[in-house]
Amino acid sequence: KENVHGTNHPKLANTYNSIGGVYCQQGKFVEALKYYNKCRVVKEKALGSYHPHMAVTHGNIGFVYMKQDKYEEALKSYEKCKIMQESSLGPQHPNLASTYYNIALLHKHQNRKKGDTLKYLRKALAIYDVSLGQDHSKTKNVQNKITEVERDRERE
Repeated sequence: KENVHGTNHPKLANTYNSIGGVYCQQGKFVEALKYYNKCRVVKEKALGSYHPHMAVTHGNIGFVYMKQDKYEEALKSYEKCKIMQESSLGPQHPNLASTYYNIALLHKHQNRKKGDTLKYLRKALAIYDVSLGQDHSKTKNVQNKITEVERDRERE
């Protein structure tokens, strides 16, 4: 694709993203991160740093960092993703809820204040309730995670 479209074409970014996804599924997170970052660089050049399509890339990078237990880096990526999603998708989009959920998991893994974890879980739940319904598996998953965090909080 580099030869056909050049090194800054969004289609090349999509190819890098797909390769990163394959490596991620294989658990090869160093390679996945390499390709997700290549995707990010191409997208930034082609679309700009704050284009809505950048949110997915930052989310993918955040996911890889989370899998590598690099929670601070993951949080930075998810925060970028969140800001872009809030402005481009609106406050009730399920993708934003997924990002809130991932931020909550990061707070939980880092043993941050349970209140911060619950705040993001409740934001995710509110969106999923409206956009997907109470019976959807993602909604139920967040409800279960809230119950788990509240139980942990009571034990402390």
